[in-house]
Amino acid sequence: MAIFGKKVNSIENGYEDLLIDDETIESVHTLFKNQAVLTNMRVIFEERESLNEMSLSFIVSIPYSKINAIALERKGFTSTNRLIISTGAKEYKLMFNLIEDVLKFQKSLSTFIFT
Repeated sequence: MAIFGKKVNSIENGYEDLLIDDETIESVHTLFKNQAVLTNMRVIFEERESLNEMSLSFIVSIPYSKINAIALERKGFTSTNRLIISTGAKEYKLMFNLIEDVLKFQKSLSTFIFT
């Protein structure tokens, strides 16, 4: 099954292993260094941090009900390839490969949050 040109079986980083009962992958979006996955229940992506010359990686899972706001970053009159997800407790900045990618992701995410 192809989603936005990617086969579900080829999802990198094993996100499909994180799915719970009755959860399905709705779309997969390419970020600058990894992927963001939208399921019928939540958004899943990898967040990387560098601390004292060490690089740490976390798989972030946010239920749609916990998302307070999403924001497209703008520079002048045009959008950039960044999107911010705010949960109230924290803001997550996702960087996409292309502006078109971030716009598709924003539209898909908005559908899950606002419906």
